[in-house]
Amino acid sequence: MPDYLSNFYFNVLHELSDRLVRQTRIQWYYETLRKSPVWDDWGNFCVDQPVSPLPDNSGHSPAVYGKAIPGIRLYRVLCPERPVEFVSSQKMDFWESSGDEPPPGATIERLTFRRYFDVHLGLAPVAGSGSIRLVFDQRRVDELWQVQKPADPDEGVEAIERWRAYAFGASAEWSPSDFHGAFDPPVTILERLDHAFDELGLFGGWIRFTTLDQNLPDELFEGDGHSNEGDALFLAVRDQFIEEVEASTCKKYLDKKIDERIKCNWRSASTALMCPVDTIAARIESAFFSDEIETCLDELLRQEIERRCSLLDACLKRRASLIDEKIAKLFSRWENNKR
Repeated sequence: MPDYLSNFYFNVLHELSDRLVRQTRIQWYYETLRKSPVWDDWGNFCVDQPVSPLPDNSGHSPAVYGKAIPGIRLYRVLCPERPVEFVSSQKMDFWESSGDEPPPGATIERLTFRRYFDVHLGLAPVAGSGSIRLVFDQRRVDELWQVQKPADPDEGVEAIERWRAYAFGASAEWSPSDFHGAFDPPVTILERLDHAFDELGLFGGWIRFTTLDQNLPDELFEGDGHSNEGDALFLAVRDQFIEEVEASTCKKYLDKKIDERIKCNWRSASTALMCPVDTIAARIESAFFSDEIETCLDELLRQEIERRCSLLDACLKRRASLIDEKIAKLFSRWENNKR
């Protein structure tokens, strides 16, 4: 591994792991989630749903927590776009929308399919010890794009309508799929688990690829293991892969030159850096040395941890209040029966 990455890891990232564990509520966060796993597939917290504590061994795996892992996106890697045909089932009845193929005569839209991988820096229990450490949180995202003419011809810019795939398969044959219209919906508190579908605007449809000249990559790095679906508790195996931040994974995720496929949230600082200026590592290093503390990566990560902790705390208080209301109604019914 290059000396500059070794220095960056041991002097910054390793130290940051220790400090965040000591100085934030992240230990309380995961201890509470193990006792009350109230999160959904998108990382929302749900008030009115039955839960059971996680087994100790599963609570030590970051994959179990899925999108509930607090983190900040570091960069995005774009894959080649592909043309697809799409049929929406939004206005169909149950029988029309339940087949493996769209019904005859259905309107076919020609859209653009786009896949990319987001790499986040998060904090989660790591396999084996269960200690909370920094992790690279890699997420696969699929989107459908439709370019439309603007309502006002004088705008001169085409409007883009987009949907995000929730579950789908890449094939030259029709494949039933689920999509949602909300892009990057904010993590929030939901009264019930199924309310997430309303928040996302979930709907069904069918998709088929008109060209499959190259296979779509299922993972950012070959061999990451997205196909490992053996554990039903791993909510995120389909589109998420998590690894502890170590010297070896720093090389894997950060020792890459910036090119047209990589969109990074930060620019290289015009100051002395440990890492070469044309690498992702230099961009991430620069994110710690911003003159404006509120834009520093470590500060953003602290804020995200606190935001998640506050949402979980509020969810559990509402949950306790709901249970108290149910007990009060039960006692009231018993009193009425006595009369």
